[in-house]
Amino acid sequence: MKIRLLLPCLFIITSLALGTATADQLPEPLVFQIQRLVTLLGDAQDREEMDGRMIQKITRAPNDHIVLTIFGVQAFGEKQNTQYFAVFVPEKAEANAQHFKLIDAIRIG
Repeated sequence: MKIRLLLPCLFIITSLALGTATADQLPEPLVFQIQRLVTLLGDAQDREEMDGRMIQKITRAPNDHIVLTIFGVQAFGEKQNTQYFAVFVPEKAEANAQHFKLIDAIRIG
């Protein structure tokens, strides 16, 4: 029974780890939206915990993607942070500029 659960869990963890984008691979509009969300969710002195950011692009159909993000907001002067899960949808803005629309964000930790 435990072996049946172990293999799918390992597959999911491996695929998320291999598919997670690094900071230099992120589109600038997505980084802007995440920083804006950190500002909205935290106080004026709070900042994003950059080491905890994870981003995964999921393809639902050809030319139809969603972007899943996990990021942390660290309070000023505190050692622990609060983590959030947010879903974005890429869309074209005017003059072929890319924009990421926030679908939802929830606190996860």
